[in-house]
Amino acid sequence: MATSRTDTSTTSRILFGGGLSALCEERPEQRAAEPELEGQGPTGADVTMWPWEHAAVGYLVYSIVVHVLRGRSPTGREAIVVALASQFPDVVDKPLSWELGIVSTGYGAAHSVLFAVPLSIGAVYVAHVYDRGHLGAAFAIGYLCHLPGDLLLGYLNQGRIPIENVLWPVRIADPVGETPEGGFITTFQEYLSGYVGEILAGTPETATLIGFTTLTGCFVVWLLDGAPGVREVFGALTSH
Repeated sequence: MATSRTDTSTTSRILFGGGLSALCEERPEQRAAEPELEGQGPTGADVTMWPWEHAAVGYLVYSIVVHVLRGRSPTGREAIVVALASQFPDVVDKPLSWELGIVSTGYGAAHSVLFAVPLSIGAVYVAHVYDRGHLGAAFAIGYLCHLPGDLLLGYLNQGRIPIENVLWPVRIADPVGETPEGGFITTFQEYLSGYVGEILAGTPETATLIGFTTLTGCFVVWLLDGAPGVREVFGALTSH
């Protein structure tokens, strides 16, 4: 399914007259322009922001924060915590939906601001108590950056901000387009095959291009920061 595109008049209404409600509602002309194709599987750009893209966004934001506030680069441990925390919502919600079928969509409690914000505050507090406040901040930033990343991708793909993705259980995301009956591995492979297909065909969607640009920028910043985390990971792998 191709990334949604709006005409000039629709864009004008969104920017000057529609407000947030227009961004969060699917437009009739969009539904007419994008008929569902029977048997069409999901593609990577249609459904999810990739793990490496979430990690890139989290690291970029954290690097900027510590450079501005501390005048230094992220440490190795901080970089690792940011990367892991950036995956937390998907590590929790996707298996619960795609593999176990406990929830109907991959956007559940871990994606919800009603859960993410208190948990992040608690992580910062506990880390501060144990004199590891910098690691708590790394967790909070990595985690919380995941949510707007998904909203941006949703807007690029749907032409609206899918605010319901971050408001569980007050609002529950529509499971259409997800295939939890296929299991976690099968569903992930379907999405990944669509993503790789775009790249190989030379026809990447806007979301894919933005993700690739973000990843490239993060890699450059990470190198300039001294490649934090490499020594720690290498040490852990060779310690036994």
